[in-house]
Amino acid sequence: MEQEKIDLIKKVIWAHKDTADVFRKLENAIGVGLIESEIYDAIFDPLNAVVDAVSVVVGDKWRWIHWYTANNKYGENKHPLKGRKIRSIEDLIWLIGEYGKGGNDGRI
Repeated sequence: MEQEKIDLIKKVIWAHKDTADVFRKLENAIGVGLIESEIYDAIFDPLNAVVDAVSVVVGDKWRWIHWYTANNKYGENKHPLKGRKIRSIEDLIWLIGEYGKGGNDGRI
């Protein structure tokens, strides 16, 4: 994968993680959970649209970047896929390279 695409993946993940961290701090400061609120949607819907756009640009056909931010919690869950734990952005880039080529159905 080209360096520009790798840099773009890293930037969008860092932006997503930074936003999630700030959002949690906001929740703690006001003492209210906002996950299913209009405030959450107003912040994360556009951000997730950016993640989806980056996925298209870098060839992430199966939206692994979104999975990494949402379900794998930025590598904290360390889900094993195809015998490899996806615990870092570098692991994610490997996954996109392996399963973004087309010719497979994205299932692991």
